[in-house]
Amino acid sequence: MKGIYKLDLFGTKDIHVNKNTVIKDYVKHWHNYYEIIYYSGCDGECILNGESYEITKDCLFMLTLNDFHEIKPRGGEDAFYIIIGFNEFAPAEQLLQKINNGPYIIHNTDKTLSDKIVEMYDEFQKDYEFGDIYLSGLLNCVLTKILSNGTVVTNKASVIHKSVKNAISYITSNPGADINLNELARKYNLAPAYFSKLFHQNTGITFKKFLNSRRIEYARKLLKDNDLSVTEAALESGFSTHSQFVAVFKSLTGMTPSEYRKLKKDSN
Repeated sequence: MKGIYKLDLFGTKDIHVNKNTVIKDYVKHWHNYYEIIYYSGCDGECILNGESYEITKDCLFMLTLNDFHEIKPRGGEDAFYIIIGFNEFAPAEQLLQKINNGPYIIHNTDKTLSDKIVEMYDEFQKDYEFGDIYLSGLLNCVLTKILSNGTVVTNKASVIHKSVKNAISYITSNPGADINLNELARKYNLAPAYFSKLFHQNTGITFKKFLNSRRIEYARKLLKDNDLSVTEAALESGFSTHSQFVAVFKSLTGMTPSEYRKLKKDSN
């Protein structure tokens, strides 16, 4: 089994919201962020972690970092879907642990929740002072409703090898730790070469690229919310040198850490 890893970092935002009226298939993939997909006026099929689920009108899926999914929707004239992508820094901390118990499915989204999702899309299009704060509040409202009313899907362990799943969870929780492939392989009683191959087969990305993506996401948080120097942020997020950090940061975000910090401060 081979997945397609979509390396979609968020630039200066922790939340992205998109709406599409063109109903199209999405081949099997997974993300380095959380995703809520709300369908209105659609039916079809969602293959989630190897299991098929029916897409019905007003159906909603909330996916975690580790969820492989393939979507085959069919829609009528008025059909649309809204996708909310968010990283681990966007929701209230007390919600995050329960989010990670997912994925979640709601087959019939009530109007209160669907209205909040549509409002999130409308607010995301605007640009005004404190808009990001309001959008975060709406996200927490949406997440609270999903966590209260959604059904947890529990089949993901059969798709991702246990050692790879554990490694993903460990890196996501400890991005700044001194982590390397050899030590994690020993931790899971696997030969490093086999563990490297297993990781790539399960995720479609190399261990090093995944580790760097999580470290850069953590570095974004440090640069945005702290007065650390770029070098301090580099060390805190697990990079051994300033030059390595800058090179990886720019390759994944399109800007240097200093440019990112300035852009984020200007946007606030």
